[in-house]
Amino acid sequence: MKVNFMQNEQLIDNLIVLQAKQMNVEIEQIIRNIENKPHSLTGTLNDRTLSQPTQNFVRIYTAQKKVFGVTLTEEIILNSRLYELEAILPDNFIRISNTEIINIHYLDRLELTKNGIINIHFKNNEQTSSSRRYLPKIKERLL
Repeated sequence: MKVNFMQNEQLIDNLIVLQAKQMNVEIEQIIRNIENKPHSLTGTLNDRTLSQPTQNFVRIYTAQKKVFGVTLTEEIILNSRLYELEAILPDNFIRISNTEIINIHYLDRLELTKNGIINIHFKNNEQTSSSRRYLPKIKERLL
């Protein structure tokens, strides 16, 4: 199998083009490996720069004009904006408010309150909430 690399500075995002005579098991495996490659997010914790795989994040939120990423063990100040992260995060992340994105793999349960707020409970015993405005989007992704 031959591999060629061609640089194209006009591209906005990286694009991989795979050409083959026909689809086979090897090509399918290459595609799956590329698509399922875990991304990582970079941030700081105690003046140290850290990189964590996206699947480690329970939730990502903004507060005090900073973006925080919460894992099971720590809270990292991320270097990206929330809207930038929303665009690159995998499908298991869902925006639940103007200030928060959650990883649905860590969801434990949802509770709908009488006043229309959705209380979201995570497997690590953390809790957050979402407004009624985001309920249709949450239902669409979870049901």
